[in-house]
Parts: sequence; C-alpha cells; structure tokens
Amino acid sequence: ENGALKISVERELDRNVLQKHPSLIESMIQLYNSQLTRHCNMLVGNTLCGKSTAWKTLAAAKTAMSKEDQIADAEIVNTFVINPKAISMSELYGEYDLQTFEWADGILSTIFKRCAESDRNDEKWIVFDGPVDAMWIESMNSVMDDNKILTLINGDRIPLTNSMALLFEVEDLAVASPATVSRAGMIYIDSSDMGWEPYVISWLTKRCGKESDEFSFYMDLFERYVKKVLAFKEKNCKEPVPITDFNAVKSLIALYDALATPENGVEREEGADSTTFFRVVEKWFVFCLVWSVMAAVDEKGRRSLDHFLRDIETNFPPTYTVYDYFLDPKKQEFELWESKITNWRPRNVPLNKVLVPTVDTARNYYVLSSLVLAGNQVLVGGSTGTGKTVLVQSMLEKLPEKYSSLKLNFSSATSSDTTQSIIEGAMEKRSKDKIGPTGGKQLVVFIDDFNIPRKTSAESPFQPPLELIRLWLDYGGWYDRQKCSWRFVLDSQIVSAMAPPTGGREIISRRTQSRFNLLHCTHPSDSQVIRIFQSILTPKLKDFDSEVKPMGGPIAKA
Repeated sequence: ENGALKISVERELDRNVLQKHPSLIESMIQLYNSQLTRHCNMLVGNTLCGKSTAWKTLAAAKTAMSKEDQIADAEIVNTFVINPKAISMSELYGEYDLQTFEWADGILSTIFKRCAESDRNDEKWIVFDGPVDAMWIESMNSVMDDNKILTLINGDRIPLTNSMALLFEVEDLAVASPATVSRAGMIYIDSSDMGWEPYVISWLTKRCGKESDEFSFYMDLFERYVKKVLAFKEKNCKEPVPITDFNAVKSLIALYDALATPENGVEREEGADSTTFFRVVEKWFVFCLVWSVMAAVDEKGRRSLDHFLRDIETNFPPTYTVYDYFLDPKKQEFELWESKITNWRPRNVPLNKVLVPTVDTARNYYVLSSLVLAGNQVLVGGSTGTGKTVLVQSMLEKLPEKYSSLKLNFSSATSSDTTQSIIEGAMEKRSKDKIGPTGGKQLVVFIDDFNIPRKTSAESPFQPPLELIRLWLDYGGWYDRQKCSWRFVLDSQIVSAMAPPTGGREIISRRTQSRFNLLHCTHPSDSQVIRIFQSILTPKLKDFDSEVKPMGGPIAKA
C-alpha cells in the first residue's frame, strides 16, 4: 500500500513544484504508518524543517488517492487548524458566563462536536499548530489515551470517532509533561536532513526552469557565495537577533525577487549577449546577499564579512565597506549611498520629528520599502536609539495611494485578544468569512516593540500575541472568538520593530521569527553623528554674530 501512497505523495510534490527529497517522503510515510496505529501523533522538529509541508502534502495525497485514483480504502482528508496558545483556555474549551451561568462552547469543543456528529467517512484531522505545554494539554489526556473522549467542565463528553485524528505540530517538547508525550506517536524531522537547498531548487524551477543555463548559473552563485558566507558568519560573527541559515536564504530570495526586476535592468532580451545579463544578475545577487544573509550581524560582524566578501567578489570599489554601496539600475555599477543623500534644510517641524538623511537612513529605507512593496513581512532589529521606529514611520508615510497603515505598540500586558480586535477594527467585511482593509486597500500593520509581550509563565514560556501573528501569517486568518468559526484576513502584511532581547524584552519564538525578513539597524558612525548635529545646529546659528555663525561644525565635532 505504501507504493500507491508514495506515488500519490510524489505527484502532489510535483504539482506544488516541491523537491522529492527522500527524508521528506520518509517522514510522510512514517506519519502515515503511525496514524494507522495511533489516533494522536506529534510532528516535532526545528523551524523550517518541513513539518507543515509533510502533513499538508500527506493530506493532499490521501485526498487524491480517494478522488483521482479511486482507491477503495482511501478517504478524503479535512483539516482543522488551531494554535492553542493564540487563544485563552476558556476560548479553547468553553466556559460558563459568570453572570448568567450560561455555557458557551470554545473553538476546540465546537470543532470536536462538528466532527463527531458528522456522518461522512471523510478523515478529519484536528491539527494543533502551536506550542505544547501542561496548561492546556492536560485537559486533552482523556482524548489522547484509549478513552478517546473530550470531557468539558459542563459535563459534556464528546467522543473521538474512528474517522477523527489529532496531529500536533511543535518545535520542541521542553515544557510538555511525560503523561502527554507517552500518549502520542512521535515523528521527529531533523532540520539538517534537508537544509535549504531543496527550497532554492524549487524557487529556481519556478523562476527559470530546471533545464535552462540560468538555473545552473544561479546554483553556482549559491555555491560560490551563500555557502561560504553562511559558514564564515557562523564561526566569526555575532547576531544580536540570531537567524537560522534557512531563514537567511529565504530572506535573500525574497529580496532578490523584489529587486531583480525588469525596471532595475534584470531582464534577458532575446538574442542579447548572455554574458552581460549574467554579470548584471551576479551584481544584484551580491547586493541582495549583503542585505539579507549579511544584514543581521552587528557592527564588528559587518567589518569581518566585508573583508571576507571582498576575497570572493572583486566587483566592489576598494574604498569603504560593501554595506556603503548600492547598485545604480541605470549604469549597473556600484555607487556610494553618500551620493544619494541630499543637503538637509530645516523646516517648521518639532525637534522630535526632525529626520536628517544619513547613509544609514537611506540604505535601510531602500531595503525596507523594496521588501514591503513586494508584499514581504519585515522585522527591523537594532539597539535602542538606532532609529527603527522613525525609519518605519517615514516609510509608511511615503507608501503609494493603494496602501493604508496601522500602528500597534505592544506592551508587556498586550494579549492576543487585544491584538486581534485592534487589527480587525481597521478591517471591513468582504464576504461571509473574509475581512479586509477598508476601501479595498493593502494594509501594512506596523508592530513596535514586537518582543515585549510577557510570556504566560515559567511553565508556559510563550507569547500569545506572537502565536496569533504566526497563525495569521501561516494560514491567512484566525478564529472569530464569538462564533468559533474561521475568518480569513485579506490584503495585509506586517512590519515589526524590536530591540535585541534584554531586560523586559523576551527571546521570541524561532517559528514566528522565521516568517520575517530581518533587517538590523546599526549605530551610526561618528561621521554620520557629526553630520546630524551639524545639520541641525548650523541653521540655528545663522542669526548670531559673524564670530558665532561658523561654529556649528567645530561644536558638532567636539
């Protein structure tokens, strides 16, 4: 039977332009075999190791075996996804109203009842895509063992029928109890088995086809630059907010897709010389490498990576660092960011609103706006005082007409319920189960202090608002907490800003972090700081005596 399953799995992978990697197919077959004997299974593994792809492809393959291949025992698979940490315990299981003592069902109990009462033979998978901790999972013990009954505090006992199955998708089981672990089948997926190369091959297959000379050229670029830079960075550089290699490569691909466009001169004309095209492609690739794979390191790391990249790539001009250059789309040559900065003139704005253009603001703005306009999620990191909030706000003000923006300031007391209601407040109903920004625009949600919400407790070290955000990014929506039904959130994206974890700032979940492109804001150099103070001070002194007028520069330098 595994033969028919394997054929169907490979067919689904081909349809989605994914790679038929042996370890991925093996983990799907392990999950299938485990589901034959257990009604409750856990997919465990680091972020971006292929957990979601494994269960989604297996579900699609089993559905295709039933619909297309007409295999007798195969059934259609319906999935219901919940992140149990994105909602409260009472919203998950249900609660009594303390005023009227009326019972209100929770999201899980509603799904359970609907599945248990269904008379169709379709397989029903209830997928818990979120962290497992003893706070919520202990109430599931009677479902996970041989009793197969969900017991609620109002006395309801909902059976888990033969067509139902539970599937947990978790990064680790650090705070799960032994009672939970012993009740479930475990399928561990090792992130090092697949790595990031299958993702790159799938991207290139969609972009240019496997048989083209472009494909082999791009693969050579990844071999020559990315692997070496990642290996060097791991040994010699420090990242204030560490990112995985896969996340770095994903960021590189997202930025390259945003910048390598015909408008920027990356277009292959028929009959034209391929050498010129490949030279342009390599320059844009290296520029994107600098602002993705190399963008999360601190100032010292940037100096080390600058020396290392120059050993591989000789196209950069000899002075300054590789971070000080941008690629001019007209000339297709590297130019200094300094040349893009115009002289700042004072306007009638309060001092706290003054933004003096510097090399840092110019390059960070360029990368940030390119990613946002291409529809990507961006996480801006950097120490306090590096201008993260000002950078994002100035970018939001200059967005085209079709965009609207919403700003949220997270605090330690922010809950997932508050987050959801604020975002939904900027939305309008589009159809029965879909909401979107008012006026049919594209909404950019700016979340400041992204890592500051308090973790639930020591026994449950997770941040519910961030789990809600990840559910939204992964599945395109969340649950209506009153009606307990799924709601799609359309035409929206997130830009967030946070300082590295210190004091009250928490280390955020790697699964949430991997959904973002990380851009690290460094402290401005001494020359930039002098430029800022001199630009503000010199116009102030012009009304003074001739002796005082020219002192703006010397005072700033002092």
